[in-house]
Amino acid sequence: MPDAAGRGGPAVGLKERVYAHTPPVLQSALLSAYGLLWRQRRLGGAFHRYVAEYAARDFLSAAEWQAYQGDRLAALLRHALQAVPAYRRLPMRADALHLLEGNRPFEALRLFPLLDKEALRRAPHDFVASQPGGRLGAALTSGTTGTPLRILASADTHRRFMAAYEARVRRWAGVGYGDRRVMIGGRLIVPAQDRRGPFWRTNWAEHQLYMSAFHIGPDTALRYAAAIVRFAPRYLVGYASALWALADELERQGWRTPQPLAAVLTSSEPLRPDMRATLSRVWGCRVYDGYSGVESCCLAGECGHGRLHLNPDVGVVEFLENAGDPPQGTEPCEMVATGLLNLDQPLIRYRTGDMAVPSAAPCGCGRSMPVIEELVGRVEDDVILRDGTRVRRFHSLPLGLADVRSVQVVQESPDEFVLNVVADGALSEPSRRALVSRLQERCGAVRVEVCTVPEQERTRHGKFRAVVNRSGVAAGGWAHTPSE
Repeated sequence: MPDAAGRGGPAVGLKERVYAHTPPVLQSALLSAYGLLWRQRRLGGAFHRYVAEYAARDFLSAAEWQAYQGDRLAALLRHALQAVPAYRRLPMRADALHLLEGNRPFEALRLFPLLDKEALRRAPHDFVASQPGGRLGAALTSGTTGTPLRILASADTHRRFMAAYEARVRRWAGVGYGDRRVMIGGRLIVPAQDRRGPFWRTNWAEHQLYMSAFHIGPDTALRYAAAIVRFAPRYLVGYASALWALADELERQGWRTPQPLAAVLTSSEPLRPDMRATLSRVWGCRVYDGYSGVESCCLAGECGHGRLHLNPDVGVVEFLENAGDPPQGTEPCEMVATGLLNLDQPLIRYRTGDMAVPSAAPCGCGRSMPVIEELVGRVEDDVILRDGTRVRRFHSLPLGLADVRSVQVVQESPDEFVLNVVADGALSEPSRRALVSRLQERCGAVRVEVCTVPEQERTRHGKFRAVVNRSGVAAGGWAHTPSE
């Protein structure tokens, strides 16, 4: 299974059903075979050359980055206006082409409308070039808004993005794709009600132990730790919340690694200072944060000075207030990204759904890449099950359900959940059953009510809270009432 910056794990549908009824050893064999295919797609072809090219650009000056981005942005915008149906129809097409002829790509970019996820969800192929440069693979994601999306990209685009992740995330942390690693991600290794385990499988093809994020709790944490020690990884990688949940529980029980790791790499969620400190104490190493997405529009890696740098050769990132105004202060701004890698399904001024605080202060590492001072990211609570298990990642609930626009998971009590669903028209009964089944696979035999809503509530910063815990119970475990 790919790491946090990669796509997926076992494909949905038939492959997952076959996987679910296969013994654990054979499951590892299936994942290893799948890993071989993904390894070729991500690390084959010109991957090594791309890694070297990214590394060679690390210390470009601000002026050199401006020129580099401008050249690639101009080519992308010109291609989109000429070859992509959604952009060929834009009323400002002639004005944008005129600016591009005058070598003013950043001015041309600002003529493009913001691209909402809903527009991409409704018509993903409308954003595909009339003559793609190669065979396109599809990746499903719900992003940070709970909106299921279908992202199309060639193997070469995927390799370029993974090369950036290798050069600017792994290598900055002192590790590499060939090192043994443990990944804690959002794939359901075994159903939530299975408390026997093992809660992990081995991807031998990629030297990877893939662990479930849905079974971490007081009764399983030491088993996770023992499996990690046996596997002897060089580093850990995965969702910040899942890695921290395990480290926090291990520290509660007085456990620390007997052999310090080289690094812990986190992504997909904000990494709070207390989470970073806990991970560092338990695993005896430095923690490096990162930011990426399936859309391959932007990537950020943490340098040795602890600053999070955006990669200008992956995408042009705008920080906007009030869906259009440039930032005026230090409040979080919306991140709008134009990907420079994917010419087959170009996403221009794409609203990532993430919020961040940009920084104008130079970094002591000497790189002039833009810096993110604070990444707000997705806003979610932890779901705490009755036995103390913490579950957070529910982003795959709506994947593959065509009539589901977004889903919010609300925990009302240890055993009661509400799913707030924004649907296209009336929610179909098969989709309703699928949502309930997927939640119960992750949380066990809980009661689930599905409610359709016209739109999801948002925070004052405009963020959608994908998971809300209204039970009032802290992460340390359930407080038993006299009735219990």
